[in-house]
Amino acid sequence: MQFQVIKAGAARQKTACAVVGVFEDGTLGDAGRRADRAAGGALSRILKRGDFAGRSAETFPVVGLRRGPAERVLLVGLGKRSGFGRKPYRRAVYAATQWLAKTGVSNAVSWLAADGVPGIDARYAARHAVESVSNALYRIPDLKTAKKPPLPKLARFGIVVPDADAAEAERGVKDGRGIAAGSARMRDLANLPANVCTPRYLADAAKALAKEHKSIKVQVLDEREIKRLGMGSFLSVTHGSEEPPRLIVFEYSGGAKGEAPVALVGKGITFDTGGISLKQPPGMDEMKFDMSGAASVFGTMKALATLAAPVNVVGIVPSRATS
Repeated sequence: MQFQVIKAGAARQKTACAVVGVFEDGTLGDAGRRADRAAGGALSRILKRGDFAGRSAETFPVVGLRRGPAERVLLVGLGKRSGFGRKPYRRAVYAATQWLAKTGVSNAVSWLAADGVPGIDARYAARHAVESVSNALYRIPDLKTAKKPPLPKLARFGIVVPDADAAEAERGVKDGRGIAAGSARMRDLANLPANVCTPRYLADAAKALAKEHKSIKVQVLDEREIKRLGMGSFLSVTHGSEEPPRLIVFEYSGGAKGEAPVALVGKGITFDTGGISLKQPPGMDEMKFDMSGAASVFGTMKALATLAAPVNVVGIVPSRATS
């Protein structure tokens, strides 16, 4: 997925879809009015007819435009003007991306932050846009052998910001990319079934992450090494399982040498025998998420390395199968 910061004064390039915000009173902001003029007044005519109310996160596509650089415009509700801020903005971006993901649109430009967003700066607005788009496009790892559903075609997303805020918005895009990469890694692991995401699978995933990023070092301790450390309680719960435990230790070095690290510990419990069936049937399928603490450590390490964050972090993942 490619993200691009676009200065409002230079936002004239062609796009498959322009995303424009509408307030609940049926009015457009300055950026929306510029988009309306480029579209020959098509947006204001729709609003005057009362076809779109502008309630928060509502969407209304406008197609068949004869003027302007956009092939189509997606109107997105921003809610009441007096209440517009971080949360309504993020909901609007997410709603727009969900609509875009269901279409054949391969590129889009968002004007939702072109006038600024009250309560947040351009860096935060750009970061939120990248996170929201990435979250909306995320798909759970598909292990089925049958024909898989088509993936969203959206590949490029432009974020229009005031000209003076472009540099800060670029920093926000970088932040958003790192956070989104970490979030996706965490969700990928957490969503895998327990018979796939075993302690040994997590150990291999940790080693793979270290190969991706030179700033991450990984040490994996096997059952014999864990026993040598005197971790009897940890080992006792694995006796009924054929899957051996693993203790995974991450070291991310981005801060000053010798600087005390932040420590993270994430529980990596997986299931391979009867333990899961002790739970109530309606929630049994969700027990695979008991290793989400471990997945969060993986995701954090991925985000830190992607961002080249200036901090030292140690992550510890005790992973074992429960019986």
